[in-house]
Amino acid sequence: MAVKEPLTCKKVRLAAEAMGFHVDASVRDYVKAATYYVGTTDEHGEGDVKTPEKPVQEHRLIAHRKDLRLAFDATFAPGFESVRVLDPVGKPTELFADYSYGPKEAKSLGMLPEHAAAITARRDAEYNDGAEYLVHEWHMKTAGEFYMWLDDWLNLFAPDYKKLTPVKKPKATEGQLLEGMDWNG
Repeated sequence: MAVKEPLTCKKVRLAAEAMGFHVDASVRDYVKAATYYVGTTDEHGEGDVKTPEKPVQEHRLIAHRKDLRLAFDATFAPGFESVRVLDPVGKPTELFADYSYGPKEAKSLGMLPEHAAAITARRDAEYNDGAEYLVHEWHMKTAGEFYMWLDDWLNLFAPDYKKLTPVKKPKATEGQLLEGMDWNG
């Protein structure tokens, strides 16, 4: 299978290089497993092949700037899959936990649903107070989130480089639409 870098991967690689990142790119071939239907309908039976197995190229970019402890490890197969980032600035994350009891758990502890709800409300009010901490390493599952993160760094290191996040054209307001019309017929 010939190696052809996907466009999304190339855009990210070029942007990273423009910002002075050291970029290591790798490609691996693998066979994506077939998927199967779990139920029966008029069109297919349980266990029938939904999508057949197919050969896929996974492109991986590992990019870093040691001087800043700034890095990312992105996977494209062939489009964006996921990325792990290491960011010296960090992102604020709320210290939050779910203190609720499920129905089975409350029953196994001998609690009535009302009592379990009262304990949940008390713990939530006491412990989930909105406090935050900085996370310096996290995963992103969407390309949009990753591109916005990269654009923030592009603004700092390569302000003239084309941004990765697509620019949406603003919708015209009713006044702007009426203003442009010829009312003299």
